[in-house]
Amino acid sequence: MKLSILGWSTNGLRCPDVDLDFAKGGKTPHAVTLLQMPNGTGKTTTLELIRAALDGSAAQWNADRVRSFRRALSDDLHGEFCIRLAVDQEPLTFTLKLDFDAGRASYTTQFRSRNVEHHEPPAQATRFLRSEFVKLFIFDGEYAHVLFDGSKSEAGKAIKNLFQLYLFEDLQDASDAHLKEKIKEIGSKSRSANAIKIMRKDLEAAENHLRSLKKEKDKASAAVSKDQDRIEILDSRLRDLTAKSKGLNDNRARALSDQAKAQQEARDALYNLLTQLRKPIFVHPCFHQTLSELVAGLEQLRLPADTASQWFDELADAKNDNCVCGRPLGPQERQNILTLKDRFLGTEVHAVLNAVKGSARQALLDHAQQPTGAETSLAAAISTTSKSEKHKRECDTKLKAAEQALAERGNADEQRINSEILDLRPKVADYKELLMQMQLPTGRHSLKVAEARQDELALGLSKSTKTVELNEKIKVLRGILEDASEIADAALRNDVKDKCNERLAQVLKNDPLRIGSIERSIALESQGGASMGQTLAVGYTFLVTLLSEGNHSFPLVVDSPAGPLDHTIRREVARIIPAMSDQFLAFTISTEREGFVSTLADAVEEAGRDSVQFLTLVRLTAGTRPLVANAPPGRIVKTANSALVDDREFFESFNLEADEDEV
Repeated sequence: MKLSILGWSTNGLRCPDVDLDFAKGGKTPHAVTLLQMPNGTGKTTTLELIRAALDGSAAQWNADRVRSFRRALSDDLHGEFCIRLAVDQEPLTFTLKLDFDAGRASYTTQFRSRNVEHHEPPAQATRFLRSEFVKLFIFDGEYAHVLFDGSKSEAGKAIKNLFQLYLFEDLQDASDAHLKEKIKEIGSKSRSANAIKIMRKDLEAAENHLRSLKKEKDKASAAVSKDQDRIEILDSRLRDLTAKSKGLNDNRARALSDQAKAQQEARDALYNLLTQLRKPIFVHPCFHQTLSELVAGLEQLRLPADTASQWFDELADAKNDNCVCGRPLGPQERQNILTLKDRFLGTEVHAVLNAVKGSARQALLDHAQQPTGAETSLAAAISTTSKSEKHKRECDTKLKAAEQALAERGNADEQRINSEILDLRPKVADYKELLMQMQLPTGRHSLKVAEARQDELALGLSKSTKTVELNEKIKVLRGILEDASEIADAALRNDVKDKCNERLAQVLKNDPLRIGSIERSIALESQGGASMGQTLAVGYTFLVTLLSEGNHSFPLVVDSPAGPLDHTIRREVARIIPAMSDQFLAFTISTEREGFVSTLADAVEEAGRDSVQFLTLVRLTAGTRPLVANAPPGRIVKTANSALVDDREFFESFNLEADEDEV
């Protein structure tokens, strides 16, 4: 599939009214369009509208968000943004209508000869015109920074979205939905429909709990990764600042090492203690004595006739000559007692008593086979846990004292860094503690407990609805899909990383930089962070590599493509733009021209592409009217509040000294 932007128009919005045409009325747009818009012309607003028009997200905007697009001091009750596209050379138009009075947004869609009053992309484009994917090719500098943020996992999501790895999850969800539907169908026809309904609700609650725990785990893992990366960067800066304070740094390093060891010892001791506590009979002799007495009592207990089979068995025993009523007992009477006793028994109580006696006997037997002195291991575990917790607190205190000494000795920068580290460490410790609790075999945060509970309920429900075989097949299918997803994801990440590094070797050949890994985010090789220019260059390279994969083609819309780059990197980026995509559209300001525009124009010509389209859009104000008066005749189009000039010479000479604030 090939997607192109042919143009867009705005009317009654806080950005100027304008009608932009990138294809001169045809179906093939310019390979490169540079749209020069001084600050205050509405670049940010236009980008928001483009994204909303493509992904349909404005339908969920609240009234305040809708009204925020109304032009200042305007009485207009409506605004409209219309974007014209081509999907495989077929015209597609989305019109976003904003009703400022009602505070509502609505859409119309036109594809070929079909017109509908809502957002409805054609089938071949639907999976790409989603918010997660649209932001990959409608790109701004802020998104480049997000790609490096481990807590947001945008780089990983980008790969999954482009290569549709989410389809593995969709298949898993579909198989689960099929099983649930089958269970619901069978349950509705069963005599135990109400019981099955309750079991389904219990299973759903268990699934929601497990899902919630997994989300909490992902959140904690992301936070630990992000905060630890930040701490490493801060530690590196701190080492540079405090290189002369070797003694204090050595104390802090020792305290940090001691703290880590103490924390691990405390975790191990706590786990051992929890293991001991799971077997009460080993906790104290009184449990053993009480359990022995319980077993003896159950053996001797004589229960009423309506609850215990033992009473009937003993009554029918051959040693009893007479019944309790005084009548003689012969063989026939004894046989009748044994045959008819089930009419008078509470079988559930009997079964429970037998189960209790059996479990109690087994526990006593296990205890008897343990080496002597097993009870004392609990006291030892308690003592070890207490000592390890005390040692951990002492290490925490020593580390805090060492870091405080550094903070008091250092200058303002050192104090600021130390203060941030002191804030981050407890957060990391809390998240690590939560993650540790999730790995324990018991506790409300235990994933093992939640998974076991879900499996238990699922098996019980499957047995009740005779879907055990189907449940097992779906389990196997889920396992296959999970393995396939992980293998494909890892292979694609490595492939994208290698291709990115090949491009980076050309783009940043005077300032070598390599991607070390792409997991949740992009991590640079042997480098904690990157400059703004490096971040943008890596971001471009990553997205270009993604969008060039497969048999699809997308436009690349970029806000301020060269702003933070130095002139050398500007030229390198400009040279690769013709290869980035079939259509490159950039919002620029006058300060980005140097080192970028001429190199880009030459690169486009060398690549055999059509010429660059140079557009300049300004608001019509008292300050801009003299500037646009110099535009060549026939190359300018005016509206009530804007002027659009299509001319390279005007583009390269235009300079608005007093830029307004961005709107």
